[in-house]
Amino acid sequence: MISLRGLASGVRLMALAAFVLIILAGGLALWTRAVAQQPTPDPQALSVFFATGNCTVTEGDSVTLTICLSQPPTQVVTVQFTAAISIDGIEEQYTDLVQFNPGETTKTATYSTMDDTCCQGPATIVISLCNPQGAQLGSPATISVTVMDNDICP
Repeated sequence: MISLRGLASGVRLMALAAFVLIILAGGLALWTRAVAQQPTPDPQALSVFFATGNCTVTEGDSVTLTICLSQPPTQVVTVQFTAAISIDGIEEQYTDLVQFNPGETTKTATYSTMDDTCCQGPATIVISLCNPQGAQLGSPATISVTVMDNDICP
């Protein structure tokens, strides 16, 4: 016998294999087929993160970043992607939105760095995931890409 709260007074439920017998007050009995529900993943159990940590690239080369979900979502998941670039003390920031459709677990983006002829120190790009919808931030959620100069300085 299964006891459930919230049933009307005198109503009882009995389960047998894939059927449920509902006995109403007054003795009326109804059989119904039990429907198995698929477990719904808890959105808090989903986490979004970068596949790798910090990396270094030489100017003129490209870098591929992969953003992952810990499991396939059943609903759309979005996460904000922010890149803060610092070159010789000058900072710029770019923001975009990454969307995972149901069933998708990875998104990749390839960025090319510009090859110039200026002698300069390394440039650092700090890339962060923030404001996820339908998931929580995993680790790592922030990485740094260091762009090394390939020019010979006098």
